[in-house]
Amino acid sequence: MKFYVNKKKVSPYRTHNIAKARNFCLNYVKQNRGTYPFFIMMDCDDVNCKNCNPEILQKYLVREDWDALSFNTTPKYYDIWGLSIYPFCFSYNHFENNVEYYNIIQNFINDLLIKAREKNTLVKCISSFNGFSIYRSVKFLNTYYDGRIRIDLISKKNMNAHKIITNSKLVFKKYIAVDGRYEDCEHRAFHIQATKNSGAKIMISPDILFI
Repeated sequence: MKFYVNKKKVSPYRTHNIAKARNFCLNYVKQNRGTYPFFIMMDCDDVNCKNCNPEILQKYLVREDWDALSFNTTPKYYDIWGLSIYPFCFSYNHFENNVEYYNIIQNFINDLLIKAREKNTLVKCISSFNGFSIYRSVKFLNTYYDGRIRIDLISKKNMNAHKIITNSKLVFKKYIAVDGRYEDCEHRAFHIQATKNSGAKIMISPDILFI
């Protein structure tokens, strides 16, 4: 196991620095292409540093219906900032009433995950992380993490769908934990580029990996 410590920030914005760190790890996979069929990105925090059920992860390694796979969490799916799923296609923080829509989107994804569990299927999305994701390496060699606001990656159709469902225009303002004038979740750009460049299938499992 190797630990790398970066003592020099590339930006005053948190997501820009996180993107650099994730790209550092991703570049290792790219430089050793063919060596690692899968790679994992994980937030080592109190959400995921729990007991892991490896049998759940193992069963998905032989399935071909995903290229990026995140998992449900208990008591609910929590990472609404990193989630893009039609019609909620962009960051909830960049629309009015963001607190209200955090709960609305959380209920929306949890309803989908309940139905997916009943049918033994996955939930297709535009972007999802939820603290842990596994990736099929070959589909992510032509993408990179970007913590900036990448409106250029969002199709007009998807952006309009989000505006309509929230009855809101785009807003760019500073919050306590994130500066919405300059920051977005770094996973969104990563996943959208992989879908556009390599046809990556971004999926969410209803299974709970960490308990």
